Amino acid sequence: MYYNIIQINILPDQAAIDLFIECVTKISDAINSDNWNGEDVMEIFFNTFNRYRGKLGNGQVFTPDHITSLMYRLINIHQDDVVFDGACGSGSFLTKSMGNMIQEAGGMSTNKAKIIKSHQLYGIEIDSISGRIARQLYQNANIVINGYEKTELPDSFFDVSIGNVPFGDFKLNDKRYDKNNFLIHDYFFRKNFR
Repeated sequence: MYYNIIQINILPDQAAIDLFIECVTKISDAINSDNWNGEDVMEIFFNTFNRYRGKLGNGQVFTPDHITSLMYRLINIHQDDVVFDGACGSGSFLTKSMGNMIQEAGGMSTNKAKIIKSHQLYGIEIDSISGRIARQLYQNANIVINGYEKTELPDSFFDVSIGNVPFGDFKLNDKRYDKNNFLIHDYFFRKNFR
């Protein structure tokens, strides 16, 4: 049923993948219910899942909850802010933002909570599996599965840009910034602040 949402190749340990998809579905249902309190249950789940499954070798890093909490408090995001994460992964920073914004707005059952979930959270993720997980978890948010350099975004649209930008000794091709010769992390910082 959820295989059309999260398409994964059949692996030798397909039972673990099936369990993973079942857990993501349950987590999504919890996050989209009126009882969710803003916890980053995906971080807890991924850490536990990877401990038993083993590393997949793709270099993905999930930002720990204490870091997302610290960043959220430092930036001082409010319920009316439009929040963006240009490398959102499965959405840890969006989770923290959404939970606190909704709490400030009076809870999950308010009309403002629906507005926050559908019009104030934006993320981009290049990794197809992580991006699909984010789309499943934040069904009303605006999650794009694409390279940041290939995604057109309006200037001065977002109030807050928060996230864990990728680092590396390589460059992305983006006509707007090619002349600057930015490495990937510098590119992300510059594009976030236009």
